[in-house]
Amino acid sequence: DVEPNIERFHRTPRRMGFFSTYTDIDGVVRRASLLIRCGGELYVSLDLAIAELALGTQAEAIGFVQSEAAGVERIRLGDLMIPTDSGGRILVNYRGPTRTFPHLPIVDILAGKHDDELSGSIVVVGPTEVGIQDVYGSPFSAAFPGVEVHANIVDNLLSGQVLVRNDEVRVLEVAMMVLAGLPIALL
Repeated sequence: DVEPNIERFHRTPRRMGFFSTYTDIDGVVRRASLLIRCGGELYVSLDLAIAELALGTQAEAIGFVQSEAAGVERIRLGDLMIPTDSGGRILVNYRGPTRTFPHLPIVDILAGKHDDELSGSIVVVGPTEVGIQDVYGSPFSAAFPGVEVHANIVDNLLSGQVLVRNDEVRVLEVAMMVLAGLPIALL
């Protein structure tokens, strides 16, 4: 179900989006949902909403089947075409380890100490302390701040540089599993 913002925040923003994060079975965030269907409506992620505002455009789901939850092939974001899986998810292209993006104290930002540095930038605000529990596994670290996961996703969307698995790699992966499994089974 959709749980909206409290009313005070619901009236103010130009765009809203969900910020659910999903991990693989090993606890690592490798995929990000850009679209979710709920109650017959299609909702965009906070990351996609930020990219829409930054580019001054609205995302369009391509290949979307109205009667089904799945069916998205890609998302058009202005001039960019973002390839997704059928559920509207992308593979996150992490730019590097924790702190690849600058971390600044919110109190300093609100005091105007970084106005020149941040002019024209997108600022994603969130906790980075491990004890706050907004920490996920990433390909780089077992303790990766959730806010930095979102910064990577927004960067992927704005640059159009998401990871794509092609069919040849999938066939190769299956072949390697079979070839590696046979000797192990014989042993």
